[in-house]
Amino acid sequence: GEDFGPHSSSERNSPVYYTNPVLFAVTWILMLLCQEAVRRRERAVDSTTLFLFWLLLVLCDIFPFQTLLRQALSLGEVRDIPRFSLFNISFGLEVIALILSAVADISREDQELIKKNPEAGAAFISRITFNWFNSMVIKGFKQPLVQEDMWELNEVETTAHISESFQQHVRSELGKARVRFQKTLKKRVVKNALQEETSQTGFTNSMSKGVSQDVLMMEDKKKNKDEKKKKEEKSYPSGWLIMSIYKTFKWILIESAFFKLLQDLLAFVSPQLLKMMISFTQKPSSYDWEGYLYAVLLLVVALLQSLFLQQYFQRCFVLGMKVRTAIMAAVYK
Repeated sequence: GEDFGPHSSSERNSPVYYTNPVLFAVTWILMLLCQEAVRRRERAVDSTTLFLFWLLLVLCDIFPFQTLLRQALSLGEVRDIPRFSLFNISFGLEVIALILSAVADISREDQELIKKNPEAGAAFISRITFNWFNSMVIKGFKQPLVQEDMWELNEVETTAHISESFQQHVRSELGKARVRFQKTLKKRVVKNALQEETSQTGFTNSMSKGVSQDVLMMEDKKKNKDEKKKKEEKSYPSGWLIMSIYKTFKWILIESAFFKLLQDLLAFVSPQLLKMMISFTQKPSSYDWEGYLYAVLLLVVALLQSLFLQQYFQRCFVLGMKVRTAIMAAVYK
């Protein structure tokens, strides 16, 4: 039967009483799945997904936290002590979880590797701000850097790994290109045979009609020119190099395009926030917290734009170096 409210036999409960617990349950199930995925990932020191989850959860819970706190201060007492206590305990645990998720969890086996390459042990915040590179900058400021000061590359960024992956895609795409080229050659042979047959028929008809020698010589020159042009046509399969490069580095290309798209979208957000802030100053009846909110959002949008743009440029530079490394390794192999 239907679930009706306690005050009236015809009044139903609000859907929020059902959707809110369901959303909470689904959210926590997804969080547990993310945690399990991180646990199974090799040499994982943190989880970007978990950090963003705790960050968004803390930001969303700030509003009910300040509401409960302001009500308690204005009334001088806490009316709903169980709810107030449980929410504050939950909010405190969320803040602790956020702090812990921002710290890299490095195992003893990976400590030696991290000494050779600090990027392998950098947490999410350190990676997006390039904080792991500060020690190299400081060392370069104090003294000139030499080859011994350089860190080792990640395994996926070494020439051996890049060349092996690139060669696999080259073999695959080159095989497909050869199949396409063979089909094109067969069509070309059939077409040439038909053209020769047509030209011979035309030559016979011309002789029977008594065409002059000059006309026949012009046709022979045209035929020789066409044959020369056909010889100059491509005699090797093409179109495989671009596809090989794309399939080898498609993920970093997609990531760079995604960050650039986010940065471009945020460029349209700042003018809208500025417009809302101007409207706020023209309305004396507006609440003060709206102005603070707009100011904070302007700062956050500017920071996000800078972060996304830096990530975009970093991936573009890495992509260019990887493509050059793959091609040079293939040429001089």
